[in-house]
Amino acid sequence: MDREESINEILSYYSGRKDKKEQETVAAMLRELQEACGGISPKLQERAAQAAGIKVSVIQYLVRMYSDLKETPYEHTVTVCTGIRCRNKGGAAVSQAVRKALGIKKEGLSADGNVYLHVRGCLRNCGTSPNLLIDGKLFSKVKPEQVPDILEKTCGQPYGRQE
Repeated sequence: MDREESINEILSYYSGRKDKKEQETVAAMLRELQEACGGISPKLQERAAQAAGIKVSVIQYLVRMYSDLKETPYEHTVTVCTGIRCRNKGGAAVSQAVRKALGIKKEGLSADGNVYLHVRGCLRNCGTSPNLLIDGKLFSKVKPEQVPDILEKTCGQPYGRQE
């Protein structure tokens, strides 16, 4: 099941509950969403509020109140492997393609603020390098020209496409 399917399943389940507006129920929904997404972005907070039938400000308050909930300012995380095997098999070109497609700024955020670029020394999948990890899903033997298609498929935006 992909990330969006997981989100939709969680939101659907909680929106159908009679106690969907109860604080503990909303907190449980937020924990499940965080587990599926790694954090609770502003867009995800809006979707959760709609599913629970409450104001976004209530969701924002709960995210701040519960120490185990983590707000993220972005929707997706792209991890680029910079280990020696990935680099030797074209990983540097893949990294550049990701940076260019996303329009990465100083803080590692894409130009639209929806994607965070993380660089890691090794993803421990050297036999299939170069590798990308997007929202927990591994993409192996990536070529620079594949990057826009991979980003569009996983992040839902036509990143790096010429218009």
